[in-house]
Amino acid sequence: MKLLMFLSMESSILTLKSEREFLKRHMKILEAQSFSSRSSNDKTVNCYEVDTQTETHEDVSLSILNDTLMRRNDELEKVNTKLNEEIKVQKQLIKSGIDVDKTREKNDELQKSSTVDKETINMLKNDMRKLDECNNELRHKKKKCRKSLFDLEKRMAETDATVKDLEKETVPVR
Repeated sequence: MKLLMFLSMESSILTLKSEREFLKRHMKILEAQSFSSRSSNDKTVNCYEVDTQTETHEDVSLSILNDTLMRRNDELEKVNTKLNEEIKVQKQLIKSGIDVDKTREKNDELQKSSTVDKETINMLKNDMRKLDECNNELRHKKKKCRKSLFDLEKRMAETDATVKDLEKETVPVR
């Protein structure tokens, strides 16, 4: 019985060894038929199975390279799109900055002209005050002149009356 058991175990061991050998060979075949590539950002690993009877190693390599390049091209297109959007935003920011600078310059110019206008207004107000003072002084002098003229006319009238009275009183000399 032990012998039978021993033979059965030996048979099982041989079967396991042969299965192990078979799996090793099959693994080598799979390794030879499987190719892999990594994308540029090392996030994915792609495995390819190949029919070695119809495809050559060069065909497989070209296929893998083509697939890898297509993936990389997609990545670069995404990056390019993102960069183009950033460029648009930067152009808008630059344009906005230029507009802000122009507005600031106009504001500065308006403030300067406003200061000049205020100075001009103050100067004109001072001139107006001086003219009002001169006008008041001239009115006062005009009143004085009218009064003096009135007094002078009154004295002249009195003098004329006195002269007429004196002429009447005087005897004519012949």
